[in-house]
Amino acid sequence: MGEGGGGAVGGAGGSTVTQPLSDGLSVLWARRLEAYPTPDALAVAADATGAVLLGGRRRSAGAEPDWSAFVTKLSAAGALAWDLDIDRPAPDGSLEDDAFVRDVVVDADGDVYAAGELRGAVQLGSTTLESVDQSIDVFVAKVSSTGAPVWATAIGNDSDSDAVSKAGLSVSSDGNVALIGHAAGDVDVGNGPVPLTWSYLASLAVSGDVVELAEINRMFLGSVEESYLAVAADARGGGRRALSESREDEFGEFHVPRLAHFDAAGALTSEQPLLPAVIHVEYAQAAFGPGARLLCLGLKDYGAPMGIGGGLVAQSTGEFVVGFDGTQPVWIKSLRASPWEHDTLEVGALAATSDGGAIVTGTFRGAVDFGGGLIHSTAPEPAQPAPSDVFVVRIDGQGALSWYATFGGPGPKVATAAAERPDGSVVIVGSAQGALAFDEPGFSPSAEYHGFVVVVGPTP
Repeated sequence: MGEGGGGAVGGAGGSTVTQPLSDGLSVLWARRLEAYPTPDALAVAADATGAVLLGGRRRSAGAEPDWSAFVTKLSAAGALAWDLDIDRPAPDGSLEDDAFVRDVVVDADGDVYAAGELRGAVQLGSTTLESVDQSIDVFVAKVSSTGAPVWATAIGNDSDSDAVSKAGLSVSSDGNVALIGHAAGDVDVGNGPVPLTWSYLASLAVSGDVVELAEINRMFLGSVEESYLAVAADARGGGRRALSESREDEFGEFHVPRLAHFDAAGALTSEQPLLPAVIHVEYAQAAFGPGARLLCLGLKDYGAPMGIGGGLVAQSTGEFVVGFDGTQPVWIKSLRASPWEHDTLEVGALAATSDGGAIVTGTFRGAVDFGGGLIHSTAPEPAQPAPSDVFVVRIDGQGALSWYATFGGPGPKVATAAAERPDGSVVIVGSAQGALAFDEPGFSPSAEYHGFVVVVGPTP
């Protein structure tokens, strides 16, 4: 059930936790992505063996450095298995070619699917993808478990498009792919132009061909009032589930998370609000868990308690996660900074666990409470502006805190994605400037941001 009562974070009267890791938890291994060009890790997934798949962007080498996308596989122990670059075919000095991977998923065979954005031209294996008139388009690519390119597809038009972050890509058990994206104008993927005003749901066959492209907007007073946060491809590719946030009044003050079901052709078959419309609450991320379990991350900017149904109450200002079984909320967990002026907490990513719980990662500064007392960042107080520390929290399927981990360093940091591995350990990725507490011997920090990969779990 998680929280139902309880109070806000206390000041000097609250208990204080000083250790950066929960009892019985360890950093199992960690890597810095330090080789030039400087990489940013933006997405992560784990396969059935515990191997880690990364996606992101890095600066292209040479006199004309643009951003190129990459997909990298590390073994379960952190050794490099393969690295695949998605870069421009050949620099010509006339166009700006950029790409990055925003989401990665892995199927049961260990094959990898990556979705992101491109501008200009990029090449994956023998396939060259080019955006329309130097606009920003969406791409989806499949890579084998050994790092060989299989197919790549682009979706877009002469207006900028984008892929939904964090959970906008899903693959069913038979290899059919679902993607949520944003585009405006006519988009033609081979079956004639489809007029779009904002959100679309694309279905891709095992060959990578786009077989369906459907608009999935909610309209209110003539404007789009919906943003889709996550998608799940149902078994055998017969349908799709999607989580969205919709605004419910003309001033955009009421935000409601909704669960929608679509058939194989992208037509809406049913939808239902998950939580009541409450002013000054927004929903930023969502994720699908096993079976009918799903998660939604909200931000509440006022202090009064908020009932969400089922006897569950969001108590205080700040971030909170709600766990659902179908459309029924079954637990809630608040993640909150202390009320002191300079204390902050920002969630970077939300991921589902195998038991219906959640992994939440992000950054914090000052003092925060994950449910076991105040935890302080490594920056000295009251030094301002102080760099933030990275945190990761595991919440079990009942909404209780399983464990937490934090790590810091002297420079700024960002946590961008997290995933659970089959053994229950958790991998977190992000970027940081300068050294971190877990850096390997020989790492030479610089003024550049370098990606990081950290795996935390029960001490062996």
